[in-house]
Parts: sequence; C-alpha cells; structure tokens
Amino acid sequence: IKPIKGGSSVGVNIIKKGNKIPYIEEFTNKELMAEIFVGSQELTVTVLKENSLCVTEIITSNNQEFYNYKAKYDNNGSYHKIPADIPKIIYNKALSWALKAHQIIGCKGISRADFRYDAINEKLYMLEINTQPGMTKTSLCPEQASYCGLNMNDLVKILIEEASYECWYQDHTKVTSLTIKRK
Repeated sequence: IKPIKGGSSVGVNIIKKGNKIPYIEEFTNKELMAEIFVGSQELTVTVLKENSLCVTEIITSNNQEFYNYKAKYDNNGSYHKIPADIPKIIYNKALSWALKAHQIIGCKGISRADFRYDAINEKLYMLEINTQPGMTKTSLCPEQASYCGLNMNDLVKILIEEASYECWYQDHTKVTSLTIKRK
C-alpha cells in the first residue's frame, strides 16, 4: 500500500500474508493505492533524451525490507549493480518499456522507470515512472549517466538544453518567449 502522490517511498507499507491491514487512519497520506508485491529483484532504467541508458539492479542492505527511504539515502543503504545481472531478453525489455513509458506520457529530458523482476517465472513488472527523479549523490540517474560516460556537469547541461516551457495567456494564445525579470 502506498501513497498516490509523493516520492522516495515515503509512506509505503508492505502487507505480508497473514498480517493485519492497517486502518486508513494509521496512514499519514489518505490517498493510497494498493499493488501486488511481485518479483524478487528491483531494477531501474533512466531515459535521457529519448535514450534508455542501462538497467541497474538495486540490492538493499540486510536490514531493509525493500528500497525504502533509508535504503535510498543512507550511506551504504543499498548497492547498485550496473549493469543488472539478468537475462538479456529481460534487460532489453526493461530498456524498451522505460523508453515507451517516457514517450507515452510525454516526458522531456529525463525520467526513471522502476521495475521488479521475478526470476523464477521470468516475468518483468513495471511499477512506475518517475518524471522528476532524484539527483543526489546516492541517486540512480546520475549513477547510470556516469556508467554511460556522462558526468554530473554533462547531465545537467543536457537537462538544461532539453528544458522547455509553454505558457498561455488567459485568452488561450500561446506565449512563444518569456522574459524573466530579476530584482
């Protein structure tokens, strides 16, 4: 069970068979969704400028049940294996699905798609797409970009070049340029 809005796995609760489902009052966020817990391997793919970079397997430290907030941001909270050690067909499927999701929802610049892989049944599950992925020292996108030969300065430069905006006047005509006045 997880919040519909937010990020960094804040508020995610894994309910295992036989465990009591918490009452809604026990959650800080009242807009929730439920999904079946699938697969045993956590994977992620960054898409940058219409290119899937690579597939990373996320391995959490022993005391973390899943890739939660602590696993994401604590030093040594997780290990990122690049490239993921999965069958080539699954690797390519993850790259393809990440790019398709990026394109279907109209992402620009960068996105990151998260997956779970069930090695026993050889099934890949896409969990979500992150349209504003993290860019900290422990974040996956900069790490995948680095694996592909891009340092943080290169990555930021690409993102700035790719950034665009659309503004509309109240009468629904499009603004083609925007001047920002600074104090």
